[in-house]
This record gives sequence, structure tokens and C-alpha cells, in this order.
Amino acid sequence: MQPKNQVLCIGLAVVDLLVRPVDASVFSVDTLHVEPIEFLSGGDALNQATALADLGVGVALLACIGQKGLGDALVQRAEERGIDTSFVVRDAQTAPATSVVLITKEGQRHFLYNEGSNAVLSAGHVPDAAFDGVQVVSVGSLLALPSLDGAGVAQVLKSAKAHGALTVADATHDGDGTGLKKLLPVLPYIDYFVPSIGEAQALLGPGDPVTYAQKLREYGVGNVIIKLGEQGCHVSCGSSGMAVPTYRVPVVDTTGCGDAFVAGFIAGLLRGWDAPQCARLGNVMGALNAMQVGANACRRSLDEVLRFMDEASVLRGA
Repeated sequence: MQPKNQVLCIGLAVVDLLVRPVDASVFSVDTLHVEPIEFLSGGDALNQATALADLGVGVALLACIGQKGLGDALVQRAEERGIDTSFVVRDAQTAPATSVVLITKEGQRHFLYNEGSNAVLSAGHVPDAAFDGVQVVSVGSLLALPSLDGAGVAQVLKSAKAHGALTVADATHDGDGTGLKKLLPVLPYIDYFVPSIGEAQALLGPGDPVTYAQKLREYGVGNVIIKLGEQGCHVSCGSSGMAVPTYRVPVVDTTGCGDAFVAGFIAGLLRGWDAPQCARLGNVMGALNAMQVGANACRRSLDEVLRFMDEASVLRGA
């Protein structure tokens, strides 16, 4: 019998307000007319959980969502998408994290972000019961959870592994220059680390995907996948590394594409695939997400996604 929850997603849950199209002129005019402003759910952990639920994976969300304002709506939307919210923490003293997402006509996005209740989540909010029967635990995202980052995340991932789960984590940009120091106690407990090329550069300085993967594995990470946007990704697993190209699609909005990638990668792990195969599924999930507006835009079953993989044209990898 399949366990209720195959995956536990821990971390960011955010109210997203999407504004498009926006360019630099917004700061030089009194009024800029845009398309209808949309309220959507977002945040790395919630995005991953939503994409996994769409793929038919049993998934639970463990995040801190404030009681005030839109917190109830965020939880309700998660439940409507099939996510188990029984481990969600409701903090009465804080409002939900909120992002204003400014989207250019090319589909690139820029965030105005208030961390709200995401700043409250700590290791004390993660009970052992959350790991029961779980095959994969994913943290989204490192360096964005001030009360959990560092020793707290290390404790959580160590517990996950003790319960027999694979561990996955991505990251946000290291804004204050202390990110690598915070991550050093965490990296040995990560089976699959999935930063973007920009996040890897912020952590490690100038380099390329091969160099970044090598350095991260020297710090103790089991396997490294560097997301390269429209160029796909670089996979470093075992003694080998390879570029995995992505898919040619019309881009509308790149919000949440990295999270969709992680969800696809995890779905591949659950199917027993090797890392390059998982990365291909991650790439197609990111590509499909880019074709719609919003961080949880893919909304396709696994069968539909696999069919797209067979039919779509592939871009040349980096």
C-alpha cells in the first residue's frame, strides 16, 4: 500500500501578487497600465508541493503561514490542489509572506518580497511524525529561512535521513555574503542539491557549472544539479557530469520554473530513475511552467508531461 505522503516539502510559502507587463519605465511615470493583477500562491516549498500534487504524488507541506490577511486563502488553495496541510504552522503574530512579482514582456520576473511568517519557521516546528513513510524530504529554500537556516536545517535533514528519506534542497541568492558559512554544516546531509547557476556563483564566486558541482561535492553534497535556465542543467552524480538540455517553448512567465524543475526531479527519483533522467523531467516541468502565468502554472498530469517530453523539441544544452 502506497504511503499517504511520499514527499515532504519544507520551507517557503508566499502570497504572490503578479503584475505584468512591467519595465524600467514604471519608475519614471505616474501611472502604468497593466493587465489584471493576479493573486496566486507561491514560495519555493509550496510551489514544489503543488507541482508534485499535480503529478499525482502524495505530498505534505510544512511551512509557517501567518493567521492574518491572506493566510487562510493560502492554506485553502494548497488543499484544493491536493496538498496535505496538516503540518502547516499558523503563527498568530505574523502575516503571510508576500511578494509583488513584476514580470517583463519577455517573461522575466523581479520580486519585491516581505518574508512575513517565513521568518518564524524553525526546527522546533518539524515533528518526527512528519517524516513517517516519506521517501523524499525537500527544503525550499536554503538561505531564505532565517530561523531554520544553518544548524536548524542540518538537524532537520539529519532526522529525515535517519527516517530513510532522500534529501533534496535548493537555495536562494546569498544576499549578505554569509551563505556558504551557513551552508557548511548542512551540505553533508543533502543527497541532491539543486541551486541555479546564479545562486552557485553567489555562494562560490566566479566559475562554471562543472567547477561549482565539484566544490559542492567536496563540501559533502551527494549529488549536484546546477540549473541553467534556458540552457537546461548540469548534473554531477557519482564520477560523471553531464549537460542536460531543456525544451523549446514560448516563454510567458518564468516565476516558479526552478521550483517546477525540482518537483519534476523528485518525481523522477520516486520512479527510480537515474539523475540525468530525473533532470530531463525537471527540465520539461520548468518549460511547461514558463508557458503560463504564475508559479504553479503547469497543472498537467504525469502522463501529459511524459507525452510532452516525447513530442517537444529540445534546445541545445550549454
